[in-house]
Amino acid sequence: MKWMTLFGMLCFLCACQTTESAVDLQIENQNSHLDVEFETIETGDWDGQQGFFITISVTSVMEQYQADEFSYALDSLLTDENGATYEALHSETLPLENETEQVKVRQFYTPELPDDLSHLDITVFAKPLYYKRELVIPEMTDGTTNRFVNDLLINKAETDGRRLMIEISDVQPISGLSLSLIQDNEEIYPVFSTTNYLEDTNQLIASYDFATPLPDLFTLKLTRLHLEEQIWKLPLTIPVG
Repeated sequence: MKWMTLFGMLCFLCACQTTESAVDLQIENQNSHLDVEFETIETGDWDGQQGFFITISVTSVMEQYQADEFSYALDSLLTDENGATYEALHSETLPLENETEQVKVRQFYTPELPDDLSHLDITVFAKPLYYKRELVIPEMTDGTTNRFVNDLLINKAETDGRRLMIEISDVQPISGLSLSLIQDNEEIYPVFSTTNYLEDTNQLIASYDFATPLPDLFTLKLTRLHLEEQIWKLPLTIPVG
């Protein structure tokens, strides 16, 4: 009977330990542009310091952008489940031969990891490098919809004689976005405009009147007032050991 009681207590303790140590790993994460995935964690040294390397693969999931059109980094300081910290000493982004849609991000941390650690929480930071203030958009027509350029979306564009009616969404601040036409290498500005900037949703609903009727096929030029730095965070929980 005592043996049964002892066995039951051991089973209870083991169950508690399993529950307490169980962690939901997340080795992959993505947003609308990038997919990041944990690859390896391995011991090593850098500049005489002992520690470990973490390697992440990053894949561009949009055909408009290559993986090297972003800059990447992991946390400058990691904190483990026991409160110990690890400092980043080196980071590099490694292109892959004959592959433009994927890169490897490798970062070194010190000191070494303890043997009893089960996981680490890390964050992959990605910054787009491709944003432009001026966007030239050719082959616009009456009824154009869902035209995507430089993370700006022309939801729809309609023409009526000299008037252009347009709805635009942007990841950059929409306020102050200006519009003109390019014809025969000349920039043509509207003579009158009505604009409604919806800053809460980063949308513009506007109409522009020009001095002459718009052609069936025309080229737009959009100019952003200013650009804001975009930094995306993609957290992971990776296994150790």
